[in-house]
Amino acid sequence: MLTDELVQQIFEGRKGSLSALFREWVESSRRFSTFGEEHASKIRKKVRVAADSDQLLDLRCELETAYLLLQNRQFDVAYEKLATSGGRGPDFSVLFRTHTPFHVEVTRPRLDEQVIPKLMESICNKVGQMPAGAVNVLVIYAPGADSSHLVDAAASLRALAERKVEDYFTRRGFRDARAFVRQFQNLSAIILKSTAAFIWTNSLAKKPVPDDLMKALRRTF
Repeated sequence: MLTDELVQQIFEGRKGSLSALFREWVESSRRFSTFGEEHASKIRKKVRVAADSDQLLDLRCELETAYLLLQNRQFDVAYEKLATSGGRGPDFSVLFRTHTPFHVEVTRPRLDEQVIPKLMESICNKVGQMPAGAVNVLVIYAPGADSSHLVDAAASLRALAERKVEDYFTRRGFRDARAFVRQFQNLSAIILKSTAAFIWTNSLAKKPVPDDLMKALRRTF
């Protein structure tokens, strides 16, 4: 499919920074172009239902993650593979070097002066989408945050759980602090995308990121 046809099919003549950026990605990457063609109807639906610029930015982060992953030929990328089975799954299911599967979920918190609490909320909101028994990576797009914010956010969540501050977790959909910890153990790592990328690894993870995959992720993000 020609680039013009693909962009028209997805954005239906809707002009804006996302359509221009999508065009650049398609023109610069054959793998992303194929991804766009395969998932054109899904992406078009997401563009249609985006109610405002914030939701379009959310979609941009999701598609940017796909673009970055597809630049690494060691990754085979499937889009919302687990969600098609009716569950609430991660955005991407990825196969590394044909033998190491992992999942990637993407989020973009609306930061304000309370950076650490916002990052804590993002982690709480997303750990429930991490499948058990797998390597799971959360990518957080958060310009204005830095590595110290992320480290403090993760440490604060762990401290709240260890102190059994139950109301913090029940207000966020968990039965109790223990239920949060069980989900948190499915989270292998967080990639913070800010002015520079930073990768935090979860010492409680049941499935840590293998060393060779970690090296690939550092090169990718």
